[in-house]
Amino acid sequence: MTVNEIKERALESYGDFQKYIITVLCGATRDKTGAFFPLQITGQANGDPDILRYSKANTGSGYSLDVETIVTRSKGPQSYIRKIFFETEDDYLSFIDKKKEVKNLRTALLMLQKDSKITKDQLKDWAFENIPHLIQDHKQNVKFWGDIAINAKEDKKPEPVEEKKEREPIPETRVRLKYPGQEKPRSFFIRFRTLSIANPARLGALAPEEIALTLNDFIHLDQTDFLRDITTVIIVDTEGAYLSFPRTENCLCIFGNAYTLNALKLCQWFTLYRLFYFGTISEFGFDMLSTFRISYPKTEPLCMDDATLVHFAQYLEKGTPLKNNSIPRNLTQQEKNTFVALRQNPDKSLLSQDRIPPEYIQNIMHNLLEVKPDE
Repeated sequence: MTVNEIKERALESYGDFQKYIITVLCGATRDKTGAFFPLQITGQANGDPDILRYSKANTGSGYSLDVETIVTRSKGPQSYIRKIFFETEDDYLSFIDKKKEVKNLRTALLMLQKDSKITKDQLKDWAFENIPHLIQDHKQNVKFWGDIAINAKEDKKPEPVEEKKEREPIPETRVRLKYPGQEKPRSFFIRFRTLSIANPARLGALAPEEIALTLNDFIHLDQTDFLRDITTVIIVDTEGAYLSFPRTENCLCIFGNAYTLNALKLCQWFTLYRLFYFGTISEFGFDMLSTFRISYPKTEPLCMDDATLVHFAQYLEKGTPLKNNSIPRNLTQQEKNTFVALRQNPDKSLLSQDRIPPEYIQNIMHNLLEVKPDE
């Protein structure tokens, strides 16, 4: 990823931010909308020195970085970017150069609310459809906004144009907000990427870094030649670990967040491949592994063992315990021992995947793939 790509991905969330502003200014409480910031930008950030050079730490505004120094055997101390994010609205708008537009949007909404001709609910619905007009610089022209208010109130019936098309679902990489009155469910998408360098995924002349398919399409992926070079499937629980997962030949990497991974039980073609689950080392992480094994009993854990726990012991933090005191059923004895060790030390019962560097994962994967599952 480059600085320009960070800006492109930040702009992908701009439409959601505009709707967030409208929703809040039209009376929605924070407990309904949540907080928009910090806003995380997903992607593999390591490799371009300009990303560090133009971060907020060096420029005073823009994106911030969560950077950790990792000592490797081959290269010594290395700065590893864990996360790219915007801390505040000012940082975000400065970086994408949209301060003036958002100021105009706020002015427009406040001017419209001064007019008794329109309610907040009417304003919100209308404003969602007319953002391009509201971000224009109309100053504080009371007559202009009064006329707009009348139009907004009366604009309940659609103009006799072509049929209104259903909106495209917001891509998974963008921040999702639930606006009041938004009841229509969106399609459930599966995000995945091939990790192979020698045989990358291809769509015609393109070799995309990541692909998203609806669940219905994804469960029929084996009916294409897309999996012709795949021997191993890895399901990863958190987005950061999924996006930064190291390159591994003949491997397919899937983002399966929390218990939503159980939607993958419909993918019967998983049984044809060696299957790994890379989850957070915590009580819930092991419970997700146990639940997934109901459909795929041969699922192998990745970096969810005592060795990994001890290696990164300094990063252990307090986790959330399961509601009951039982131990998940579908665990091996070794996994049960690790689970019990976590439960007995509640203040150090969670190891985040973001704490495990790609070099460590790559070494573990190399060792695992050299050994057949039955050995």
